[in-house]
Parts: sequence; C-alpha cells; structure tokens
Amino acid sequence: MSIDTLAALGASLLIGIGLYGLIVLPHPLRKIIAFNVIGRGDFMLFGAIARRGAAAGLGGDPVPQD
Repeated sequence: MSIDTLAALGASLLIGIGLYGLIVLPHPLRKIIAFNVIGRGDFMLFGAIARRGAAAGLGGDPVPQD
C-alpha cells in the first residue's frame, strides 16, 4: 500500500468522522469542530489526488486556479 493510498484513506476517514459528528452531535460548537474536520479531510484528499497526478506526469496543483 503506497503513501498516496494511505493519505486518501485517512482523508476519507476524516471526512466520514466529520459528517458523523455534524449529523449526530447536537451542540453547535461541536458541529463547528466537525465541519472543520471535514475541511481538513477535504484538503488532505486534494493533496493526495495532486500527488498521485504529479506522479503520473500531470500537473501537481491540488487546487487549480485560473
């Protein structure tokens, strides 16, 4: 298992934990923290996708901007 696959699985786990917390937890502050965990997982997933694309010879920009 490569580091890219582990990073993508970790990011998916963070997104899943955040979604669970956003749905289940009733306290507003905990919902904000769960939303932050989703965001961290999202950026981690972007980075894993960019690294995998850079290894394949594509551009290495995780968040392409015009």
